[in-house]
Amino acid sequence: GMAIFYVAPNGDDRADGLSPATAFASLERARDAMRDSAGSDTAYVAAGTYEQDQTLRLTEADNGSSFVGRGEVNVSGGVSVTGWTEGADGQ
Repeated sequence: GMAIFYVAPNGDDRADGLSPATAFASLERARDAMRDSAGSDTAYVAAGTYEQDQTLRLTEADNGSSFVGRGEVNVSGGVSVTGWTEGADGQ
């Protein structure tokens, strides 16, 4: 079959992901849901920023599945570094 899942920055990975109102929060959760349904699935990814704490790994198990951006989707893999102080030499 073909399932459609939704991902949104304000989503919840404990939700079912089957509607915009019950969207997942992470790309990993959508990937896993698409793997579990074993079809040619689509995950619609709402506009926003998705902070990744690990690499999103895709394998042969994900062939046929699609992530489709809805608006501007930013996937951020970096860790924000804060608390910089300027050294005496401006470096």
